[in-house]
Amino acid sequence: MNAPNAPVALDVASLGAPMRKPLNAARHLPSEFYASSQAFRLDKERIFLTHWLCVGREEELPKVGDYFTRNVVGEPILVVRDGSGIAAMQNQCLHRGVEVVFGEGNARRFICPYHAWVYDVGGRLTRAPHMDNCTADLSAGQLPRLRTAHWRGWIFVNFSENPQPFDEFIAGYEAPLWFYRSDQCRLAGKVVVDVACNWKFVAENLLDIYHVSTLHANTFGKFLKNDKFDFQYIPGGGVSFEYESAPLTTDGSKAFAMLPWVQRGLGFAGKAAIFPNMNLSARADSLRMWIIWPVSEGRTQVHIYMLMHEDSFDARDFEGKLARYKEYMRSIVAEDQVAVESMQRLAASGRFQPGPLSHMEGAIHHFLNRYVELVGA
Repeated sequence: MNAPNAPVALDVASLGAPMRKPLNAARHLPSEFYASSQAFRLDKERIFLTHWLCVGREEELPKVGDYFTRNVVGEPILVVRDGSGIAAMQNQCLHRGVEVVFGEGNARRFICPYHAWVYDVGGRLTRAPHMDNCTADLSAGQLPRLRTAHWRGWIFVNFSENPQPFDEFIAGYEAPLWFYRSDQCRLAGKVVVDVACNWKFVAENLLDIYHVSTLHANTFGKFLKNDKFDFQYIPGGGVSFEYESAPLTTDGSKAFAMLPWVQRGLGFAGKAAIFPNMNLSARADSLRMWIIWPVSEGRTQVHIYMLMHEDSFDARDFEGKLARYKEYMRSIVAEDQVAVESMQRLAASGRFQPGPLSHMEGAIHHFLNRYVELVGA
């Protein structure tokens, strides 16, 4: 017998059925997938706690003791370079579960701010004050470690105890993502944005070429060349496509050194997604990688990494160019933020009626078909 006022289970099969139709007959997902706590719980349990997730760049942790923290759907994690490499672990003290460290930086050890339990940079418990009379054996105490993997300079983690082998997971992306040679680039800058919407609205927006010439008409949208796109669908929800545009500057000229492997000149542009939370953007002179972190059903944090080829860093007035580039990126993000936060408000009202998809939304269709398949399993 159901408890009084118990939430009704989300009928994923029924609500997601219109999205599962062929692209020319499909409709967008209804508001329940964006505004309900039940959908967010399924997102966490069936996607973010089971899939490989990109958490950052190796070059963010160059020295032993360098660390950063993340919150992944309510699960705090710590990523640190210890004496043997880069490790990821649950950022939860073994005593009461308090986060042992916040933010990012460099440390010789981590001291829990609640009761001063001490951990070395590898997460091993080295001191637990005032526990002399306790009969528990604390000698082997260790912050629980997560599976980690590395790809083209990126760090991936997995919460599962028995995850899909990373090499198997990433294999399908190697050929279609030929352009994103991020291991041959350096991190030039990073922008973190908090967005008041569900993470899927962000992921969809980054794959939505349909809106570019309208929403971004005063920025990079004016450089979009056509409305025909050859979407390359990657098994497991990933996608990649190339198109004609221009570098991300106000006049479409290059800001940085050309990426040496570009064959098609300044007009080259590319988009891709590694399911579930990594989006890749390319221009002839730069790469941008977007890492999407769900915070709640109505809040998302986005980490935007800007990468350039080594030759760019020796250019005259590089810092000035980078500052202008970041400002232009922020203006583009602000345009998107208005739209996705508007969608979230309507989804939360429960009055949204999903509309049909354009042929320009094929990448979204593929991404969301995989999403519905997973949460409805």
